[in-house]
Amino acid sequence: LKEGKQKEKSLTNQIIKIQEDINETENSIKKLEGNIQDTKIKVVEVQGKLARAEQMVIEQSKALNARLRSMYLNDSGISVLEVIFGSESITDFMSNMDMVEKIYDNDTKMLNRLKDNKDLIGKEKQRLASLENTLEKQQTQHENKKNNLANSQHNIAVLKNQVALDNKKLAEEIDALNQEANRITSEIRRLQSKGT
Repeated sequence: LKEGKQKEKSLTNQIIKIQEDINETENSIKKLEGNIQDTKIKVVEVQGKLARAEQMVIEQSKALNARLRSMYLNDSGISVLEVIFGSESITDFMSNMDMVEKIYDNDTKMLNRLKDNKDLIGKEKQRLASLENTLEKQQTQHENKKNNLANSQHNIAVLKNQVALDNKKLAEEIDALNQEANRITSEIRRLQSKGT
C-alpha cells in the first residue's frame, strides 16, 4: 500500500512537470506565431518595396534610353560636338557648351539614380531572401514545438491513465484487504461467541 502511494506520488509529480513543460511550450508557440506573423508582414513590405524599385528601374531605363537616342543618335545627323563647334559666336559657344553640360549632368544624375535603384534592388532581394529563410526556420521551429507539445500531451495522458489504473488496482487491493479483515473479524467473533 505504501509502495503504491509512493508510485502514485511519483507519477503525479511527473504529470505536474510535464504540465509545466506543456504550458511553457504553449507560451513559446504563441510567441513564435507572433514572430512568424511579423516576419510575413516584413516579407510583404520588402516585396512591395522591391516591386516599386524594379518598376522605377524599368521607367528610368526607358527614359534614359529615349534621352540618349534623341540626344546622341538624333536623326538629323547633328552630334553634340557639331552643336558646340557650330556656334557662331563666343556667346553662342558658351550657351551651347552650358546646355550640353547641363544635359550631360542630367544624364549623369539619371545614371546614378538608376545605379542606386539597382543597388537597392540587390539589397532588397538579399533582405527578402534572409526574411524568407528566417520565416522558414521559424515555421520549422513552430512545427517542432507543436510536435513536442503533442508528445507531451500524449505522455501526460498515458501517465494519468497509469495513475488511474494504479489507483483502481490499489482500491481493489484495499477492498480485498478490508474483506479479509472483515472475514477475520467475523471469524474471531464467531470463535469468541462459541467460547463463551
